[in-house]
Amino acid sequence: MKTELILDLEMNQYRKLDGLSKHQLDAFSVCPSYYKWRGTQDFKPTREMELGTCIHSLALEGRVDYVQAPEINRRTNAGKAEWEAFCYDNQGKIVVNAEEAARIEGAVKACEPLLNMISAKKIIEGSMFWERGGMQCKGRPDVITEIKGKPAIVDLKTTSDIMRFDSKFFSLKYDRQAAWYAYGLKQIHDLDEVDFYFLVVDTEEPFLAQWVKPDEEVLDSANVKLDLAVAGLKHCIEQDVWPGLPTIRTISKRPWD
Repeated sequence: MKTELILDLEMNQYRKLDGLSKHQLDAFSVCPSYYKWRGTQDFKPTREMELGTCIHSLALEGRVDYVQAPEINRRTNAGKAEWEAFCYDNQGKIVVNAEEAARIEGAVKACEPLLNMISAKKIIEGSMFWERGGMQCKGRPDVITEIKGKPAIVDLKTTSDIMRFDSKFFSLKYDRQAAWYAYGLKQIHDLDEVDFYFLVVDTEEPFLAQWVKPDEEVLDSANVKLDLAVAGLKHCIEQDVWPGLPTIRTISKRPWD
C-alpha cells in the first residue's frame, strides 16, 4: 500500500488508481450490494455538479472551464451549423447560458474575500493515498494549506440555499469527508493535528459565503463511523458476500424533533 501525496495528477488518472474513496464508502453505507452495483456504473455529473466544477476551477485555480453560449436559433439549418461550429471551437468547456454564467461569477466573487484569509504562501492541490484498517484509501481535497499556522484542508462546497447547509451536512456525510481527508493527511505527513474547513458559497443571489469548521466531537464521531464502515467493507471483500437492505427497518423519533 502507498502513503503519499501526488501532485499534478489528472482526475481521469486519479480515478483509475486503486484506493477506497469517501464516495465509495458512502455507497457501502447504504448497503454492500449498492456499493457493488455503484462500482459498475459510469460517473455522470449532474448539471449542478458541472456548475460547481466551474466555480471550483475559477475560484481556486483561476481557470475558466466554461463558455457562455451565444443566442442561436437551432431550429434552422444555419443555426444548427453555427451551434455545431461553436461547440467544436469550445471542446472541453462546459457550455452555460447567461443565467448560469451569472451564478458562477456571483459565487466566485463571494468566495474571494474568504480565500484572502488564507495567509499561507504554501497552497497545494494534490491527490492523497494512505492506508486505513488494512485498506488502500484515497482522497482528492480541493486545497491543502496552512491556516492560523496549522496544517489545514479546504473544501469548497456550493449550495443553492446556504441556510439549509447545516441540515444537509450530516445527510450528505460531510462530517465523514472532513474526517476522511484529515486522517489521510495526518498519515502522509505524520501529523498530530489537521484542521478542516468547508468554504460554503451560495449559487443564488445574494451569493452568501462563509467558512464552516466541524469541531472535534463531530470529527471523532465521524471517525468511529468510518472505521466501522472500512472494517465492514474489508469483510465483504474477503468473504465476497454483498447483502442488500434488510427487509424491514424501524425508524425512530429524532432527538431534536
